[in-house]
Amino acid sequence: MKELAIYFIEKGYAVHFMSFCEHEGDQLAIEEIQSLMGPSYEDATQVHLYKTNIEEVLAVLAHSSFIVASRFHAMILGWVFGKPVFPVAYSKKMINVMEDAQFKGLYTDFTTLEQLQPAQVFESMTTHYMDVTPQAKHAERHFEHLDTYLSLFERRIRYESQAEHS
Repeated sequence: MKELAIYFIEKGYAVHFMSFCEHEGDQLAIEEIQSLMGPSYEDATQVHLYKTNIEEVLAVLAHSSFIVASRFHAMILGWVFGKPVFPVAYSKKMINVMEDAQFKGLYTDFTTLEQLQPAQVFESMTTHYMDVTPQAKHAERHFEHLDTYLSLFERRIRYESQAEHS
């Protein structure tokens, strides 16, 4: 991750590190990456902590030109914002979602991250766009039956409540 950050900085990009899950060590990992990068790159990076300002995190993702996502939510939000995403899978959950969404792009996981070349990731900026509009439209229909059921349930509760008070 250090090499990726340096590569992008040297290409003229701003690098933003995001901590999505403090209790799983995201913030510590960011601090470690930054210390490995050294002080000469300190001003070229910014850190955003999900716990303190979700609007800031969403704005940074929305305005990014590219997202290297080592968290599930970063991958999904990148896709939702229409950004090219390079996933670094930390779990089978991420891989399953990529397969379900028919993601055809390059990705890695933490077992093969060391072999990854930053140039491969940079190249994927132009080739790994994922349009999730069909999945989003399909997902909206997932709740139609639940909404109908909850509406009927709410009416039944009101009816029973009125009957008890009559």
